[in-house]
Amino acid sequence: MTSSAATFSTALEVALKANARLGAEAAGGRGLSDSALMAAQRSLAEAKRSLDACASVLAGEVVRRSSVEAGSAGWPGRRGSARRRR
Repeated sequence: MTSSAATFSTALEVALKANARLGAEAAGGRGLSDSALMAAQRSLAEAKRSLDACASVLAGEVVRRSSVEAGSAGWPGRRGSARRRR
């Protein structure tokens, strides 16, 4: 695993834990002031855009690794599913 991949994996693990805690505490948002509520909404929208961008990059990588051009070296071939797709 490259340093970049390790950093990504660690950051993803931290984000998932934070997301779970945030979800569990979401009802607390009802007690925010109007300005704090709008700031929280903006922050969540930005976080969602970042997560969506990350999901898009990962989906593209899955497609790249699964391409027919990759042949038996691609994901289906390495994972033993190349024969099942024929």
